[in-house]
Amino acid sequence: MTDLEAVRKQKEHIATEFSKQQKSDPSLQIGWTRAERGSNEYKVIHGLLYKRTKFETNTVDDFALVVPQEHRKDLPIISHDMVSAGHLGINKTKDRLMNYFYWPGITQDVANYVKRCQTCQLTASVKKKRARIITSVFADPRRATYVKYHDRHNGSNHE
Repeated sequence: MTDLEAVRKQKEHIATEFSKQQKSDPSLQIGWTRAERGSNEYKVIHGLLYKRTKFETNTVDDFALVVPQEHRKDLPIISHDMVSAGHLGINKTKDRLMNYFYWPGITQDVANYVKRCQTCQLTASVKKKRARIITSVFADPRRATYVKYHDRHNGSNHE
C-alpha cells in the first residue's frame, strides 16, 4: 500500500467514524430526519450531515458540516484563540465558525466561550460612563441629601 492509499483509507475511516458520531448524537436527530425527507435546510453529502448556513449560490459552499457533541468543545477555541484568529468578538467568531461548521446552540456556545475568554477579559477596553457635571447639592432635613447634575451627553438635568 502506498502512502497516498494509506492517507485515503485513513480519511475514509475518520469520515465513517464522524458520520457514526453524527448519527448517534441525539441533538442532531432532527437534522438527519429533515435530510432524509429532502429538506433544503439539511443535506447528506458523502455520508456526512451538513446544514445550509448561507443561501447565496445553492452549492456545497452554502453548507456547513454538522458537528456532533464530542467535537464541539475545541472549535470555539480554535476560531477565537489561535494567533491567526485574533480574539475577535462573539459575532465574528461565530461567523467564522459557521462558514464551515454548525451545531444546535452554536451561537450560545460561542457567546459563552468568548465572554469567559481570559485574554479578552484582561485586554478589553473598559466602557466608561460619561462624566456628569454636578450643578448643585441640596440638603433637606426631612429627606436624604440629593445631587442635581447635568448630563452632557443628552443635555438633560437629573436629580
